[in-house]
Amino acid sequence: MAEPKKVNVCKRCSGFDPTELKGIVKTKDLRVGCIGECGKNQGKVFGKLNDELVICDTKEEFLEKVKAIV
Repeated sequence: MAEPKKVNVCKRCSGFDPTELKGIVKTKDLRVGCIGECGKNQGKVFGKLNDELVICDTKEEFLEKVKAIV
């Protein structure tokens, strides 16, 4: 069974442009696609880090959490 990606974000609803993760997250550790949160957490920045949903108020806060796990 494949190990889950460290960072999993949705380009439609995660609240930021996933291309901003380029240079921070290795391609092998990133998945961009549906995370099952569409329509939820509006106005927030979020994604799954190590398979756990992380919700932040700002993009900068979320990116700091991403940097802490990669």
